[in-house]
Amino acid sequence: MPPFDSTDADWSVWLRAVGLGRGVPSGGMHFNNYPLLIQAGVNGQGDALGWGHLVEDLIKSGALVQCLPTTLLLKPAFFLATSENVHLRPEAATFCECIVAETERLRA
Repeated sequence: MPPFDSTDADWSVWLRAVGLGRGVPSGGMHFNNYPLLIQAGVNGQGDALGWGHLVEDLIKSGALVQCLPTTLLLKPAFFLATSENVHLRPEAATFCECIVAETERLRA
């Protein structure tokens, strides 16, 4: 299975990846804040999709339980936004160049 784009990491992508192509059930809680989502999972308020490197300690401690052994390999997504109408100071331009160079290595 090819890696998914990390901007598409949601329940519909995960359900398709595990062969459950049905739609996501309606209702339930929705979060637009990752720490609150994970805290709801820790509080036993439902299932959550978590980034492995951010929840592995919670799983090891027993605060979270991995429901199924399935994980998805996600391609990283990086965004750097600057204004075309504003001239960047040399320090900011150097910073942007470093960020772009670093993400190019990660995507290779």
